[in-house]
Amino acid sequence: MNKPTQVFFLSRFICAYYKRASLRSAVDNNADGAINFKGFAVGNPYTNAFTNNVAQYRAYYYNGLVPAPTYKKWNELCASR
Repeated sequence: MNKPTQVFFLSRFICAYYKRASLRSAVDNNADGAINFKGFAVGNPYTNAFTNNVAQYRAYYYNGLVPAPTYKKWNELCASR
């Protein structure tokens, strides 16, 4: 039998309460060992206003929420200072 894949859960701080409840349920109902739970991490990736904004707007563009011309102009004027 193959050893189950190691499972790690990562969450932003705002989701920590719900993630803990989900993890508790998974661990409590894992009698057969199907979930090879190794750990979890909770954190906030925010570093500072500039890098956070750059990452945020890039995520908008790469998820199709901002048209290419708008993103290109923003990138020229704002992200490369």
